[in-house]
Amino acid sequence: MREHVAECLKGRSALVALSGGVDSVVLLHLLLALRAQVVAAHVEHGMRGENSQRDCAFVEALCARLGVPLAVAHVDVPARARASGRGLEETARDLRYAFLREEKRRRGLDCILTAHHRNDQAETVLFHLLRGAGAAGLGGMPARRGRLLRPLLACKKADLLAVARGSG
Repeated sequence: MREHVAECLKGRSALVALSGGVDSVVLLHLLLALRAQVVAAHVEHGMRGENSQRDCAFVEALCARLGVPLAVAHVDVPARARASGRGLEETARDLRYAFLREEKRRRGLDCILTAHHRNDQAETVLFHLLRGAGAAGLGGMPARRGRLLRPLLACKKADLLAVARGSG
C-alpha cells in the first residue's frame, strides 16, 4: 500500500481530503511516513449535527498534533441543496470538490488526494448501475482525473483497517 501511494505521489505536494474517518487518516499517516509535503482539508457539511462537529474537532486536533497545516470549510449543504433543487449527496460532493480545488490552487499544491478505496469503487459502480448508467458509468471512479488522485483505490477497506490497527 505504501509503495502504491509513493508511486502515485512521485514528489508532488498534495492536499489530502481528510474526513476524519479511518480511510483518510490512514492515507494521511502514509503520506507523512513518506515525508510528503502535505496539507489537509476538511469540509464540515452541516448535515450530521454534533457528529459532524466532533469529526471536525478530531481532524483539527489530529492535524495540530501531527503538525499538518489544515484548511476547514463549513458549508450548509441542506440549505444549498434546497436552493439548487439538487440532492444532498450531489450538493455535498460538488461543494467539497470545489473547496478542494480552490485550496489546492490557493496554496500552490500539485494535486488532491482522496482516500477512496476498492469498497467505495464497488459502491459507486452499483449506484451507477441502479441509476441506469450506460457502459461509461459502470467504469466507476478513475484512479486519476487530472490533478485528483485516488491512491488507495486498489486497496480493500479491510487492508486499511489492518493498517490502522498496526497489523497491516
